[in-house]
Amino acid sequence: AYTEVEDQLYPNQSANLFSVWNNGEELTELLRDGRANYYPRWTSDDQQLLFHRLEYERYGIYTVSSTGGGLVRVIPDEDNNYLYPVMVP
Repeated sequence: AYTEVEDQLYPNQSANLFSVWNNGEELTELLRDGRANYYPRWTSDDQQLLFHRLEYERYGIYTVSSTGGGLVRVIPDEDNNYLYPVMVP
C-alpha cells in the first residue's frame, strides 16, 4: 500500500491510498476523497488497511477494505495529536 500526494500545500493537501502487488501488477485505488490519508499499514489478515487521516482538521486512525470502501474511524484523536498506526501481531 502507498500514498499518492496530490497537493503539496498543507492544509489543503490530499493524499490518496492505493494497493499494488509486489510485482507491480494489480494497482487498486482504495481511497480518493480529498482528505490527507498517510502511513498505511496492512492488518495481520491483509483484509484492511490501517492509516492516519486528517479530516476536518482532526486526526485519527481509520481502516478501509483491501478492495476499497468501508471507511471506518477506529481511533479518534480527541487531543488532535499526530497518531501513527502500528500493527502488532
